[in-house]
Amino acid sequence: MVDGPLSNTPVSERLRLLKNYTFQLRNGTDAAARSRALPHWCVTPENKDWAPSLSFASFTSYTIRKPRLNLVEVFCPAIDFLDTRHHWVIPLARNFPGGKVLEVSVDLVQDLLLVFQEEADESQVLVHVRSLQHPDKPHANAMLSVLRAATPCPRGMYCIQIHKDRVAWSSRMELSHREAFFDIEVRNWRSGELVWHNHFHGEISFALLDESHIVAGCCGWDELRMYHVEPEIASTDSSSPTGTMGTYFICLRSWNWAG
Repeated sequence: MVDGPLSNTPVSERLRLLKNYTFQLRNGTDAAARSRALPHWCVTPENKDWAPSLSFASFTSYTIRKPRLNLVEVFCPAIDFLDTRHHWVIPLARNFPGGKVLEVSVDLVQDLLLVFQEEADESQVLVHVRSLQHPDKPHANAMLSVLRAATPCPRGMYCIQIHKDRVAWSSRMELSHREAFFDIEVRNWRSGELVWHNHFHGEISFALLDESHIVAGCCGWDELRMYHVEPEIASTDSSSPTGTMGTYFICLRSWNWAG
């Protein structure tokens, strides 16, 4: 309802289309086939390593990483009854040789494919900025074909979200088997600029609200913080995980009944 290309369509019409889209997603002709494609519907030895995930961008889609087959499949359900679902198969070995592919995210509207890949020595994560239609080629609007994640040696990449020229993700670093911290990083995928980077102790969740605001659940889920994301205050030093830490301007805390 918010993201996507600019349109003069009134909200009432967008809501009607959204309701039709939801109905088609649940009851369309390809709904059964779509359910069977997801590994959590029927786990077998052949698909137990598949990793499905939603793509949080301007269009509903999901990806399925298939490590043993060394490929990624991208599915986009039909928009309406007259449309057909879209499906891409992306071979990883041919397009992304080298280290392990950790995550993949797409934005169909922008023809954007982001592939998060470990370097061979696992010291850093590279983010390949490609065209979804032509995954062997860099995206035409990207100044850099490869971005380097600011967090060194992460143990995983999570919750990738795309909004226009912004892409945000969280990464996990382990200090010991009992202690870990998480970073949230926001990049401009077109310019390659590190827009915002913040460091949190303990697990987090977040949502990129728009180009300038991000909300994060942290402190054992007891706090909900909203941050103002501004590229002007961001440091160009990506070697320090605290180089662009921001100060939240709204903080909601859960009530401590024991107190």
